[in-house]
Parts: sequence; structure tokens; C-alpha cells
Amino acid sequence: MTLIRISPDGSEVLHLYDDKVVQITSKTSDIKVTRASDIFFDNKDKVWRIKFRHTNAILALSFETRAEALEYEQLVLEQDMRCLFV
Repeated sequence: MTLIRISPDGSEVLHLYDDKVVQITSKTSDIKVTRASDIFFDNKDKVWRIKFRHTNAILALSFETRAEALEYEQLVLEQDMRCLFV
């Protein structure tokens, strides 16, 4: 898991999503899990897109498969984590 940010009070952790997180957080009801971005299917253009939560910006690139979008999301977030500090 790539750690991106922990809130000052420690109540929120922002990181790249991993199914292991679900296993950990499902045991504790007071942990809030939030993805750094959303991967969604654009019905109009019939492609997958990425929307970054910290800016609500939708990436101009599009992807033919969800797997491609997830791979690119991870690459972007791991290479430039500075963009997530607001």
C-alpha cells in the first residue's frame, strides 16, 4: 500500500486503494476509507476515465478498459504525490 496522507487528527488516511484495506477496515467501524480518485465509465464516449477527488478534475486521457485506468491511476499517484497535499 502506498501511503499518501494522514489527516492531522489521524482520523483519515489517504492512500492508493488495495483490497487488503477492506479486510482491515471491515473489522473496525470507525475507520473512514476514501479513494484518492474515482474510476468511472463514460457512457457518452464509451471509455473509462479518472476523476481525482482532491481537485474534482477529470483526467483528459481515456482508457479502453478499467484495468488500464487503474494501472494509470496508480502510476500517476505514486509518481506525483505532491499534488495530493492541499
